[in-house]
Amino acid sequence: MAQQGSVLEVRLARFCEHHDISIRERDIVQGMLEGKSNRQMAGDLFISEGTVKAHAHSIYKKCGVSSRKEVQQLFWSE
Repeated sequence: MAQQGSVLEVRLARFCEHHDISIRERDIVQGMLEGKSNRQMAGDLFISEGTVKAHAHSIYKKCGVSSRKEVQQLFWSE
């Protein structure tokens, strides 16, 4: 199981590097992949829901997508 986690971490790191995603945005991408709501991510990261939304929109722009579902699809297709 630990190996599966490390493979996911490597994949996430490559995805974020490829799309120029910041460290904090990476936290948001990870939350999206885990299916967390904006409220859950905000609580986990000690930021406001508005900040989560702002990061999400930045991620969409960098990835050329317009939804969480598209971020997830892009992540798993790369």
